[in-house]
Amino acid sequence: MSKPLIFIIEDDTQLNHIFSIVLKNDFQVTSILDGTQALAQLALCAPDLVVLDMNLPGVSGRERF
Repeated sequence: MSKPLIFIIEDDTQLNHIFSIVLKNDFQVTSILDGTQALAQLALCAPDLVVLDMNLPGVSGRERF
């Protein structure tokens, strides 16, 4: 059985890395560092869960997500 897909959308690389480490045992993790990349990934597939930084460069999490 495959793991659920999670998108970690966080521009702080250290926080993104910490979230990835903590969640990788239970989820298939995709790390995303900016809002533009997040929108592109979301157009390709729908994750089971999203960890979202609300203040992203490029596209604000408050405006688009």
